Amino acid sequence: MVTPVRTAQSYVRSAAILVALLLLPGVLSAQEFGRNKVSYNVLDFSVLTTDHFLIYHYPKEAPPVLDAAHLLERWYARHAELFGYGLGGRQKVILYDNFSDFQQTNTVPGLISAGEGGVTESAGNRIIIALTGVPADDDHVLGHELVHAFQFQALKPGSVGFSATPSLPLWFVEGQAEYLSLGPDDPLTAMWMRDALLNGEVPGVGDMAGRPDKYFPYRFGEAMWGFIERKWGHAALRGFFDEAAVHGVDSAVVGTLHLGKTSDLDALWREDAMATYGPATSGRQRPAETGRTLSAFGGRTSLGPAISPDGKLIAVFSQVDPFSLSLALVDASTGRSAGRLGATGSDLNFDALHFINAAGAWSRDSRRFAFPVDRDGTNAIAIAEVPDGRVQDVIPIPKVRDISGVAWSPDGTRMALTGTEDASAGIWMLDLRTKGVRRITTDRAAYLQPSWSPDGSTLAFATDSGPRTNRVALVYGPMNVGLMDVESGRIQVLSVGAGATHVDPQFSPDGRSLYFVASPDGIPDVFRYDRDGARFYRVTHVATGVSGLTRISPCLSVASGTGELAFTVFWKRDYEVHVLPAEDARGTEVSYEGAITLPATEAETGLLAGTPAGAVTLYHPTFELLSASAANVGVTLDSFGAAVGGSAELTFQDIVGDHLVDVQTEINGTVDTLGGQVFYLNTRRRVAWGIGIAHQPEFEYFLLDPSLLPPDTDTGIIQQIRYTELVEAQAAYPFSENRRLELDLSYSYIWWQATSPVFYFSSGQLVSQSTVPVASPPPLSLVHAGVAYVGDYSFNGYTEPLKGYRYRFDLGADEGSLFFLTTGADVREYLYARPLGFAVRLLEAGRWLGGADNPSLSDYYIGDPDLVRGYDYYSMVSNEGAGNADAAQINRLFGSRIAVVKAELRLPVLGNGDIGLIPFPYLPTTLVAFFDAGVAWTGSEAPVLTWSESSLARIPVFSTGAAVRFNLLGAAILEIYFAWPFQRPTVPGSWGFQVEAGW
Repeated sequence: MVTPVRTAQSYVRSAAILVALLLLPGVLSAQEFGRNKVSYNVLDFSVLTTDHFLIYHYPKEAPPVLDAAHLLERWYARHAELFGYGLGGRQKVILYDNFSDFQQTNTVPGLISAGEGGVTESAGNRIIIALTGVPADDDHVLGHELVHAFQFQALKPGSVGFSATPSLPLWFVEGQAEYLSLGPDDPLTAMWMRDALLNGEVPGVGDMAGRPDKYFPYRFGEAMWGFIERKWGHAALRGFFDEAAVHGVDSAVVGTLHLGKTSDLDALWREDAMATYGPATSGRQRPAETGRTLSAFGGRTSLGPAISPDGKLIAVFSQVDPFSLSLALVDASTGRSAGRLGATGSDLNFDALHFINAAGAWSRDSRRFAFPVDRDGTNAIAIAEVPDGRVQDVIPIPKVRDISGVAWSPDGTRMALTGTEDASAGIWMLDLRTKGVRRITTDRAAYLQPSWSPDGSTLAFATDSGPRTNRVALVYGPMNVGLMDVESGRIQVLSVGAGATHVDPQFSPDGRSLYFVASPDGIPDVFRYDRDGARFYRVTHVATGVSGLTRISPCLSVASGTGELAFTVFWKRDYEVHVLPAEDARGTEVSYEGAITLPATEAETGLLAGTPAGAVTLYHPTFELLSASAANVGVTLDSFGAAVGGSAELTFQDIVGDHLVDVQTEINGTVDTLGGQVFYLNTRRRVAWGIGIAHQPEFEYFLLDPSLLPPDTDTGIIQQIRYTELVEAQAAYPFSENRRLELDLSYSYIWWQATSPVFYFSSGQLVSQSTVPVASPPPLSLVHAGVAYVGDYSFNGYTEPLKGYRYRFDLGADEGSLFFLTTGADVREYLYARPLGFAVRLLEAGRWLGGADNPSLSDYYIGDPDLVRGYDYYSMVSNEGAGNADAAQINRLFGSRIAVVKAELRLPVLGNGDIGLIPFPYLPTTLVAFFDAGVAWTGSEAPVLTWSESSLARIPVFSTGAAVRFNLLGAAILEIYFAWPFQRPTVPGSWGFQVEAGW
C-alpha cells in the first residue's frame, strides 16, 4: 500500500461542481454577494379559469381581476386572428395587485426594475403582470405581454410549421408587441419620431438591432411596424412575422416586403417618417426656444420636476451617473446642483424611490420636501429637510400601495395621496398630526397627480372619468382633469379637447388659473385654464412635446408662491427641464371643447358581477419542469492526460415561484467521479430556506515517496478522489434589498478512494501511470453551523462593479471528528469618476483552534487567479519546483488562514457611451491595472511580515500587472492578464486567464 506525502501543497480540483447554494466550509467561491429579492408579503393566490387562461390572482375575485380576465380574452381573439393560430393550452397569467408585490415575484430571476410593468417568460410559459389602478394602462400591458406569448408559441421548434428559432432583435419583438397593443396612433411614439427627424437620427434596421440602448426598441420598433402596415397593408403584419420567425428579419425584408436588402427598407422608412411625422413640427418651436433650459447640474433623464413655492429650487429625478437615479436639488436660476435628497438602491433611509409615474411635493415655506418611497415592503412618505437633504421622517402608509402623487395642503396639516388598494386607484388624505389615512374617493376611476388650490378648498387631479370611458364595456378614454370640492366630494371634469390626454393639473398662486399638460392635436403642450372665464390658453408650442417617461408621467410643476413653471421637454431621446416665468405663461387662447360637469360619484363594478368563465379555486402548488439543460459533454486535457466529462441539470418550480427543486449531476472521466445534488428552495416568506443533499467527488494530488519511483522518472503524483456526502439546511433573512443574514447547518461525511492512479513524470513530461492502493486518513464526520452578514450597495458595469460597496462577514464552527472555527471577511469599495473606476478589496479567511490544520482538510491557496495573480499553481510547480510540488516557494502559498489585499484601476473602453469611452456594446471591454498582495499561514507557522524576493519563509507575496476583461455577449466574462510576481525573481512575468466577472 502506497502512503502519499500529505503536505500543505496538496492541491484540490473539483470533479463535480455543485451549485453555490451548497456551501462547504472553507470554500471561498461560496462567499457570494448580490442584492436581495425580499418576499415582504405572503400572497395567497386563487386561480380563475377562463376559456383560454389560468389567472393566478389575489385578492380573490377582485373587480380589477375580473376586468383583466375579460380584457385578456378580448386580446386573445384579436391576436389569434392576426397571427393565425392559438396558444394550444390555457395560458398561465399571474396578476399582482400592485408593483411592490410584483417586485418580489420569484417566477423570474433577478430584480424587477422600476420600468417593468410585466414580463412574459417562456420557460414556465407564464405572463406576470402588476396591475396599476389605471385601467387603460393595464389593458395595454395585458395586450403587450400576450403578444409575447404568441411570439414564443411561434418560435418553439416544431410549432405551427416553424422548425428554427432565429434570434429576433428587440425592436422586432417589443415593437410588434407595442404596435399590436397600442395601435398606429400612439402619441409617445410619434414624439420620439419627431425628435429623431429634427435631429437627423431616424435609425435604420441595423442601428436598432445593434444599439437598443440608444434607439429605444419599444418606440422605434413600434414606428417601424406602423410603417410596414401603412406601406404593405394589414396582411403584411402576419407575413413579415412568419418569415422572420423562420429565417430572420433580413429574409423577411426580401421575401415578404419584396425589397432587395434592409437598406432599401431603411430608405423607404425615413421617407415615410418625413411624410408622416414631419408636418406636425411645422410652425412649432424647438425646445431651446421654450423657456430657459436647465442643464448645468450635469444630470440626464430629468423626470418629475417639482419647483419650490419660492421658485428658487427644483427637485427632480435625475440620472447623474450611469448606475442610479437620484432625487436631485437644482438651482432654478442657474441650473447648478444644489444637493441631493435620495437615490435608488443606495439610500439607508428607504429601499427605493417612486419615479415612473410619481413626483414629490413642497411645504409652503420651501423648507421641506415630501416624496413617495418603499421601505420594508411598505409604501411610505419621506420628508426631507432642504437644502441639507436630511430625511426628517419616513411615514409608513401600509394601506395604500403604489403611491404616485403627493400634495401638501396649504395649511401644512394634511397631504393628499394617490395610489391603489386591491388594484383600484383612489385618493387618500394623510393627517400629518395623527399619521392617520382615510380614502376620499369610492369609485373605480383612475386618479393621479393631486394638487391643492391655494385656499385648500379644491383638489385637482388627472382622471380617466369622462365621456369616452365606459367601464361596463371596458372602454377607457384618455385622462382628463378632475376638480374635487374637498368638503362635499363633488367632482367636475375638464377637457381641453375631445380625445386629448391630460396630466399634471397645477393651480396658479391666486387660484384663478389651472395649468396642465394636454395633447388635443397629438402633441403634448402646457395649457392654462382660466377658471373665471372658462377659457383655455396654449402656453407652449413645442415641436417634440412636454412629457415624462410615459403618457401619464408627471412633467409639470408651478411655484405656488411666484407662479413660475418648471416642466420637462423631450429632446435628443432624453428629458430636460425648462423653466418659464409667470409673465410668459399666460398663453394664447385656443378654442376647444369646454368643461364638462359629472355627477359626484359613479357606481362602477366592472363588466360582470360574476366570474367570466369557469370557476375560481384556491391555488395549490404543484411542480412543473422549468428547465432541462442538455447533457453537456466535453473533453479535458491537462498534464494528467485526457478525460471525458459531462453534466446535466433539471429545475422544477411551482407556478407562482414560491418553491423550486434543482437536480444536478456531473461526471469527470470515470463512474467513480459521478457527483450530484438535489436541492429544495422555499421563498414563499421573507425567510427563504432550503435543504439539500449532495455527493461530491474532488481530486486531490499528492507526491509519491521518491523511493518508490520507477527508473527514468523523477516525480510521481497520486490522484486520489475525496468524497463528501453532504446534508445541508440554509436560511436567509433579508433586512432590505441590500442587507441580509444567512444561516447554514450541515452534516458532512468525508472519505477517500482506496485505490488511486499514480502518474509518473520525467522532466515535466508524463511517462506512464499505474493504479495502486493508497493509505488514506480516517473518514471525517463534521457538523457545521455558520452565520454570515452580507451587504451589497454596489452597481455593476459591463464586466465588474464600478460604484458603491459590498461586504460579507462569516463565522462558523465545525464539530465531530475535528473541532475548529471558521472566519471570513470580504470588504470591497468602488469609486467611479467617468471614465475611470477604482476598486479596493480586503479579504480574510481562516480556520482556527482545534483541528484547524489537520492535513485531511483542504487549505486555501492564495495563488488562485481571483486572489493573487502571477502565482498559478502549475506554473509554480514547473518553475520554482522544477516539476516537484514539494517546494518551499509553493508550500508557503497554502495555509489554513489567508489575508489578501487587492486594488484595481478600471477603464471601460468599449460600452454604450455612458460606460465606455467608445460606443461599441457588442463586446464591452475594460482595461485594468492591478496590484495584488496576500499571505498564507497556519497555526504552527506564523506569517513573517517583511519584504523579500528570496526568503523561503511565509512572507507576503505581491504582484502587479495589467488585464483586459471582455463581456462575451452577456454569457460570460473573460479576463486575460499579465502579472509581474515580485516573489518569483526568476520569472519575468506570467500570463493567465479566468472566466468570471471582476470582483
